[in-house]
Amino acid sequence: MNEKVLNSEIVKTLKWFGAWAYKIPDMPSSLMVGGRFNPDKPCDVVASVQGRFVGIEGKMIKEWQGFGSRFLRANQIEALTDQVRSKGQAFVFLNVRIGKPRTNRLIIFNWELWKDVFETHMIPKKLTPDLPFVEAKKGMFNLTQFCEEIKLGSRYGFGPKEYIGRMSERRTRKST
Repeated sequence: MNEKVLNSEIVKTLKWFGAWAYKIPDMPSSLMVGGRFNPDKPCDVVASVQGRFVGIEGKMIKEWQGFGSRFLRANQIEALTDQVRSKGQAFVFLNVRIGKPRTNRLIIFNWELWKDVFETHMIPKKLTPDLPFVEAKKGMFNLTQFCEEIKLGSRYGFGPKEYIGRMSERRTRKST
């Protein structure tokens, strides 16, 4: 399993809930012979849920581990931030797929709520299993509450306030 599968499942689920959703291709092809054009994509999935713009960056881990902005490229952070700034909603969907015991959880981070925290903190490995999640069944996620809150214009997601005391400060590299 890889992130392509996750993103396809997200699109399939959102469409099932009546949203328009599109997975941005990883590597656009060029018709020029020998030409390569690989622009940075703003996020993995764009969607319109009841007329409201949603950008989603999908990440997948196959073992319990810490999570933070180090899993995102600079252009992804910038794009998620720009989506929020332009009155859209941006999310990081962290999918935890572990084989034994079989686990398939989707942890949804609202970028508007988590951006500033991820700049300075990281969610440690021991805290990741305790975060609120949506369960997956047969390649579909239960996004009922997600779609309802987006439709109403609410800010979907849990905030970092109750977890900040249990999070680790990000180590920054010293310049030499």
